[in-house]
Amino acid sequence: SRSSGYSTFQGVFIPTIVTILGAILYLRHSWIVGNGGFLGAVLIILLCKMITIPTALSLSSIASNARLHGGGAYTIISRSLGKETGGAVGLMLYLAQSMAIILVIFGFREGRLSIFPNHSAFAIDILCFLCLLGIVQWNTNLAFKLQTLIFGITLLSVLSVSFAPFYTEQSILWWGDFPRFSGGYQGFWKAFSLFFPAVTGILAGSSLSGELKDPRHSIPLGTLSAVAVSALIYLWLAFVFASSVPEAELLSDYTAMARLSFFPPLITTAILGACFCAGLATLVGAPRIIQALAKDGLLPFSHVLARSNNKGEPQQALVFTSILVFCGILIRDLNLIAPLITICFLSTYGTINLIVLIEERLGLLSFRPALRIPSWVPFIGATGSILAALIINASIA
Repeated sequence: SRSSGYSTFQGVFIPTIVTILGAILYLRHSWIVGNGGFLGAVLIILLCKMITIPTALSLSSIASNARLHGGGAYTIISRSLGKETGGAVGLMLYLAQSMAIILVIFGFREGRLSIFPNHSAFAIDILCFLCLLGIVQWNTNLAFKLQTLIFGITLLSVLSVSFAPFYTEQSILWWGDFPRFSGGYQGFWKAFSLFFPAVTGILAGSSLSGELKDPRHSIPLGTLSAVAVSALIYLWLAFVFASSVPEAELLSDYTAMARLSFFPPLITTAILGACFCAGLATLVGAPRIIQALAKDGLLPFSHVLARSNNKGEPQQALVFTSILVFCGILIRDLNLIAPLITICFLSTYGTINLIVLIEERLGLLSFRPALRIPSWVPFIGATGSILAALIINASIA
């Protein structure tokens, strides 16, 4: 029975949107605008959305075709293309989500150091990680409640800077030359790879497919709503930064958003809260993916990783994920991790779109989704994912 499962808002929309509106929004979005100007930032946002919107539609189409259990995107892929393909892509998705936890921890650290610059960066990372682990370990419901609270604070923080263009007399920075990298082409795609993790939260809700009341309804509605709302927020803030902050400050100050706010402590709270809750959403979802892989016997020590505790939580998978995240924290560089996360997510997105494209073109009787989409939608998503991965880093792709 799923009568006690999570609703669309709590189980899909909130985890998805707080993951999208995380570290990149507060700590890198202004830098993207400084490099590319308003139009350059819009181009990057739209290119990212040209990949994630078709993927969200493809994911929603598959989710509306069959009843989903735990494992999210892995379950979708393995049911469609078999366990071998599902396991290969599912493992990449798991690694991407695990590294995304590291990304938001580093974002939390940068926000904390903006308040207390003399504190130890490594100590902040470890304490943040331990707090995330403690909440997920002892009270998953508290994680969802905190996410709802932080989403409200995030909306207030966006509102607090939204009036800046109306009282500043600065001319709009329409286009930049991406000066921090050699060559406009390389610089543009480098900026794209650093921004893309901001839109990878579209799978956060589907990772909780086993805990939803009605996943066939909740995943499409919650995911598409979160994608639309977050796109509007990113586009609006790009205009706010381009019309309110000098280019030099956008390039040199990652916390430019705080100076625009009529109540700067709200931005600081939102940075810390958004990064923390994005970490919660991902740390709740990632162990469920590797547990689903283990239940199908696709991993070494699958009998261990497949276990759940008396509350039904993936205990051993959480321990393994925690060890992986701790090792990643030792890398100490957000800009180094971001492109690798991007490639792993793009691989997953391309496969999800490819599944829908194949099943639609074959006209399979078993593929009768409630949400049907034209074949060109998954084609754009699959092609865009492959091309973007090759352009960003061909060797990793």
